[in-house]
Amino acid sequence: MRRGACLDTMVPMNTSWTTRLFCVAVLAATSAGCVSAQEHREALSDLQRLRMEAWQRSVEASALRIALDRAAAENAQLRGTSTQMDERQMLAALAAKLDEVARRQEIMDDEIKASAPCVQAPSGVTPASATAAQPPKSRKVTDLLYSRF
Repeated sequence: MRRGACLDTMVPMNTSWTTRLFCVAVLAATSAGCVSAQEHREALSDLQRLRMEAWQRSVEASALRIALDRAAAENAQLRGTSTQMDERQMLAALAAKLDEVARRQEIMDDEIKASAPCVQAPSGVTPASATAAQPPKSRKVTDLLYSRF
């Protein structure tokens, strides 16, 4: 008996929920909250307009992102070019210094070749006429090397 009593109480509960839901639906349909067809169309057109504006703004944002990326790439390229120009200028200055050192070395080589080899005077006293006839004693190679610096 108990089992039958339990089922009997569930049935009225289900029907009461169904009845309540039906009453709410009827009240919603008959209430003043319903809008006319004209208001509904206006609301839909506003919604469509807002969607189009959102889409247009997203397209504009995308175009701005692309322009920003392009500007960043050009900026990086210009910075790289200026760095390359600085490096080229430094390399040109270094090449000029190396050319100057090479020119100095050629001058020193010519002076060394032009100087007579070091000759030792014979042991003993040389006559004054012999010393006068001899050209002045040339500088040693190391003296020539260190005199330039």
